[in-house]
Amino acid sequence: MKLSNRETEILELNNIGLTDQQIADKFGLSLRTVHAHTMNFRKKLKAKNIKEALYKARKKGFIKDDFVIGCNCKKLGLEKS
Repeated sequence: MKLSNRETEILELNNIGLTDQQIADKFGLSLRTVHAHTMNFRKKLKAKNIKEALYKARKKGFIKDDFVIGCNCKKLGLEKS
């Protein structure tokens, strides 16, 4: 199973607490498009909800537990908190 780059980006942003609307604004996407990507990665991960999707994505190595303190924040234009 492979996630698209956009699905991974959305998962990473969900992981640090951004809302779907904030993600849509960040990438210039519609909220509907973000929801479609979310549904796609939930299906691929066989997750019932976003929390389960995040758990499975971490376990499978799609996102890292240390994402918030890593250099990915800079890549995505986010400041570390």
